[in-house]
Amino acid sequence: MDTLGRDRWNPPLKPYVPGPGDLARAIEILGHIRRRPVLPTRHLGAFLGTKQYHSRILGRLHAAKLVHYHEESRRHPNANYRDMVWCITQKGDRFYEKHGGTEPHRFLNSGFRHAFGCSLIGASFDLGAKQHDLAIAYHAVTPQTYDGLTPDEPPFSLSSTRSIDFVGFEFDRNTESVKAVITDKLARYERYFVQRHYERHGLRTAFLPVITTNERHMRSLLETVKGKVHPRLHDRFLFKVTVDFTDGDLPPATGHIIEEPWLRIGGSFNILEALKPWTSTSSKSSSDNERPSISR
Repeated sequence: MDTLGRDRWNPPLKPYVPGPGDLARAIEILGHIRRRPVLPTRHLGAFLGTKQYHSRILGRLHAAKLVHYHEESRRHPNANYRDMVWCITQKGDRFYEKHGGTEPHRFLNSGFRHAFGCSLIGASFDLGAKQHDLAIAYHAVTPQTYDGLTPDEPPFSLSSTRSIDFVGFEFDRNTESVKAVITDKLARYERYFVQRHYERHGLRTAFLPVITTNERHMRSLLETVKGKVHPRLHDRFLFKVTVDFTDGDLPPATGHIIEEPWLRIGGSFNILEALKPWTSTSSKSSSDNERPSISR
């Protein structure tokens, strides 16, 4: 509690009465949290383009029990000094739908650490599209299952003058054995690509971004792809390392996930560069010395 006896985590119940013009912004906030079920304040500010205004509305939504602060995130040693991490309540879902909200509520059936990471990675894709004037289109409401595989994100595309399709993404916190589990998973993804299952979702081609929290683990995954997957499919697997958000600092509320290059067998892959128009006079990629491939 603060010096006035106010509890940051459990404010007294107060029905939400929107001020002039606040309702539309409240519905927008709730929609972002339904899309990314575990979301810090800073990311909501980046989506909305404001700070003080949306924080005031968030406080009112919190007091009305339409959103709540995720219990697991309170266990962080610096929880009192970090951004609030928001989830929507069942009451918030009903309020959102009653007032015409249409964003589907994505449920992440995993523990907090995994769900939080997936939300922040997905939010960075969304913010990258917003900040770089890209269209982002989802080809399913929920992650799609194939041969026992369920990526952490539904299939989606990024586009400007060109487009790139993704089967979703995998957030790997290095909790599974590479030899036992990951090798089998990669074999099933290989069949997924060979059988062109992605075409069932309207994708012309597809990449699989894999984000992990450990440099050594990422290198092990790269070597496993190199040794177990057919060479013609090597460039479909993209890899990146990020911090474990629940232990370290929160990431910036930016499109860093598409702005910074990914690793793949044989070099790197830059999403923004791959989306640029390609002409015979364009300069070659400084990382690969070749145009990033986005063909089948």
